[in-house]
Amino acid sequence: MKNPDPRAIELLEWPRLLDALAGRAATPGGRRAARELPWLTSRSEVERSLREIAEAVVLAENQVTPDLSGTGEIEEGLRRLDTGSVLDDQELLALARTLAVAATACRALRNQRQLAPSLAARAKMVPDLSDPARRILDCYTPQEILADHASPGLRTTRTRTGSLRTRVAQRMEQAMERYADLLQEKFTTLRDGRWVL
Repeated sequence: MKNPDPRAIELLEWPRLLDALAGRAATPGGRRAARELPWLTSRSEVERSLREIAEAVVLAENQVTPDLSGTGEIEEGLRRLDTGSVLDDQELLALARTLAVAATACRALRNQRQLAPSLAARAKMVPDLSDPARRILDCYTPQEILADHASPGLRTTRTRTGSLRTRVAQRMEQAMERYADLLQEKFTTLRDGRWVL
């Protein structure tokens, strides 16, 4: 790709245009992508881009723009996944919600072949990841807590953990009774993962 003429960039106020476009993006990732849009140098690239912009305008005029609400900030999580790290609950939920929104948006664009054939063709190239998104989201309760059915051993582990907690609490109560004359106050608490009288 040929380097753009710096004078043309200055005259057209390209950075200012990208900032204005980024200010209208619905997501943090969209804002970043808008600021990083390349300078198009070939006629075919410019024509394709203008065609897609015209189609987006037609969709907006017909009020058929995809709803992008529910997307989250996922770039850091994706970077961590690339290094073999594990996502925490919030990162995993943000990723699943973003995948679900993207799948819905692409489906909506693919259904607009008449009004927006170029955008529909571009959306067709995006793999449909709604099934993995749904499977992840189904593993969480509405309170965003990992559900017992998320893995085969989770319910068993939680039942055992609850039973052990009850036994530890009973033993702590017995210890408080036994050593009541040595204690200033009668309560137990967890401190740094350890029970304390």
